[in-house]
Amino acid sequence: MRIRSLTEDDIPKLAAIVAENYDAHCAQMFYPDARCALSDGPWRPRFLVATVDDEPVGCSCWSVDWSSWGVFNICWVQVEKCHQGRGIGKDLIDATLAELRPQATLILLSTSLKGYYERWGFEPLCNYRSAYVYDGSEQETLMALRSTAARDAAGQ
Repeated sequence: MRIRSLTEDDIPKLAAIVAENYDAHCAQMFYPDARCALSDGPWRPRFLVATVDDEPVGCSCWSVDWSSWGVFNICWVQVEKCHQGRGIGKDLIDATLAELRPQATLILLSTSLKGYYERWGFEPLCNYRSAYVYDGSEQETLMALRSTAARDAAGQ
């Protein structure tokens, strides 16, 4: 398994993984975010892609959160069902956090898998009813990971 940056050729396969894990509507919502990541915009999202035998089998994405400097969001954490349970999701989160920690003071994500993210130190902030039901549950948890690396580097 290898983790690398997103390419244009990855997008259809990753959208198919999103459709498999959620549905076609979510897959359609994936396309604009993935294409934006390949743009020249200064605040574009960053996608990491997990590959097995050079084929995409999963991804994660992070983006700037506009609420404050040093706040970031993690989203689109996906692993193809036939590759789940092999540590690929863990490796994607590890790689994502390795990129974010030097610049982040706070990292946010929304999930229905609260226990999964607690292993990295994410803490639940609140539960809410999702606007979109994709796994039989409307319940989502907003989670946060406090990071002092950026603040420490600035001498604060």
